[in-house]
Amino acid sequence: MWNAKLNYWNFRVLAVKDFMVLVRSGKYGDRSIWCAPRDGTHGFIAVMPCNVPWEKRKMWVVEGIPTGYSQYGYSKRVVYLDADNFGPIWNESYDGGGELWRTIVPYFNWSKKPYEGYPANPVEGGKYNYTDDWPFLPNGMAMDMQVVHATTWDAPSSYVKPSEWQNEWYFNEDIPINTPSAFTINHLIQSAR
Repeated sequence: MWNAKLNYWNFRVLAVKDFMVLVRSGKYGDRSIWCAPRDGTHGFIAVMPCNVPWEKRKMWVVEGIPTGYSQYGYSKRVVYLDADNFGPIWNESYDGGGELWRTIVPYFNWSKKPYEGYPANPVEGGKYNYTDDWPFLPNGMAMDMQVVHATTWDAPSSYVKPSEWQNEWYFNEDIPINTPSAFTINHLIQSAR
């Protein structure tokens, strides 16, 4: 949700409010989360989740204004953070004139195991025996409010069978890829080739 250096921003809490949000979708690699097909004919309803449990959660509404960027694309950003787990539930980005431009809404599924049989293709060395709930992020929506265009994501893909999923969500696994060198710029460049 926030991919900028934090010390180049001024932050302030605008409010603490209760919001209806989606944090336990119960969906993972499942297209039934969407209210309508994403075929270009159903409008906004095609990026909304249906048949999922919404819940009222206390949120911190935090505004960030960039101070260290003269050419930054946004004049400010507002993030809605879950007060219980500090997770970003909604993001608003404003253009240079202060008008709402873009939003990002992740549809979380906090759980110990996102589906029966998880994971379909385990990473070598992974144990996947979580005792706490973790923020699996199987779906979400990003919208350009000015051109009225939205896109959604499914991770893992809902267009393929679970046996074909690669790189499912996992947390704190002691596996060969989780080494300090795996998080270097050189490794990112090499892995993208």
